[in-house]
Amino acid sequence: MPNLSIVIPTYNRGEQLGEVIEHILKSDVNGLAFVEILIVDDGSQIPPHKFISQNIIKSPFSLRIINQYNAGPAAARNNGFRNAKHSIVLFMDDDILAFPDMIQKHIEGHREYPGSVIYGYCPYAIPKKETPAYQFLKQLAYENEKDGKNNGFIPTTSIASGNISVEKNIFPDGEFYKSFLRTPAAEEFELMARLTQLNVKIYFNSSIRGWHLQPVTIQDKCKQEYKYGIGVAEVAIKVTYSLDHVNLQCLYYNNRKIMRTDTWRLKLKKCVKSILSKKLNRQLLLGMVKGMESVLPFNRILFPFYRLLAGVFVFAGVREGIKKFNNPGGAK
Repeated sequence: MPNLSIVIPTYNRGEQLGEVIEHILKSDVNGLAFVEILIVDDGSQIPPHKFISQNIIKSPFSLRIINQYNAGPAAARNNGFRNAKHSIVLFMDDDILAFPDMIQKHIEGHREYPGSVIYGYCPYAIPKKETPAYQFLKQLAYENEKDGKNNGFIPTTSIASGNISVEKNIFPDGEFYKSFLRTPAAEEFELMARLTQLNVKIYFNSSIRGWHLQPVTIQDKCKQEYKYGIGVAEVAIKVTYSLDHVNLQCLYYNNRKIMRTDTWRLKLKKCVKSILSKKLNRQLLLGMVKGMESVLPFNRILFPFYRLLAGVFVFAGVREGIKKFNNPGGAK
C-alpha cells in the first residue's frame, strides 16, 4: 500500500491552517496505509499549534510540527522534505483547501508516471460577490494553465507549488528546492530549469484541485506581482542556468533596463513602464483603477487596466530585485 507525506510550510497564517488541515482530513484515503502531515513553521510570531489543536487526527493520518528560524518558503519545504517519512511527498501551500480527491490523483499520477513531478490547479476560492477583479484573476489563472480543459496528465515544463508532488528518492540530498532562494517564485523558476536539465518529467492535471484562499482584489494582486518580480530577478542573478527556461527569459529580459539589442517596440514598452512603475505613479495608477471599479458597470472594460497594473508591478519588482541582488557575491 502506498504511503504519503504532506509538507505544508507556513508563516503567520495559523488561523487559516485549521481549515487547511480540516480539508485534508476529509480526503479520500482509501488504499493508503499512512498519510503524514508535516507542518513546517517558518518562524511565525504565533506558533501554529495553537490554531490546529482542535483538529482530530485519526488513522491513517498523523501530524507533526517542525519549527525553524525564518528562512523562506524554499528552506521550509526542504526541511519538511528531509523529515518526511514516506516515499511520495506532496507539497501544499498553507492557503490551499484540498478537494477530496486531490491525494488520490497525486498517487495516481505517480503510478502512471513514476519518477516524475506532478502538480495540480489552485483556482481562487469563489467570493460571496463576484467582483470585476475576481473575474479578471479567474481568467488570468485559466490562461496561465493552457490545458485547463483537459483533466488528464499533460506533460509541461512549468510548475506551481500550490499542490505539487515528487518521489523522495529522486532528490536524495533533500534539496527539492534551492534553500538559498528567499523570494517567493524564485525557487519555482530554478526548479523548472533544473528539472529540465535532469530530464525529470513534469505533468500537470487540471482536475487535481484545491481552492486558493488568496484575497481576490487588484491591490493584493499587485502586491503579489511585485514580490513575484523580485523573485524573477533573484533567481536570474543568483542561478544563471535558470535563464535557460523560456518563461524566465521573457520575464527577466523584458523587464530589465533597456539594452541595445532590444527591439524598438520593447524599448518603448520599457520607457513607458519605467515612468509608470515609479512608486508614486504606480500607486496613483492603482488608485485610479480602484476608482474605475466603482463606476464602470461592465467587468471586461477594466481588464486592460488590470493587465497594465499587473505588468507595471512586475516591472517594478524586477527592477527592485536587480538592485537588491545584482552584486558580485550574488552568483551561485
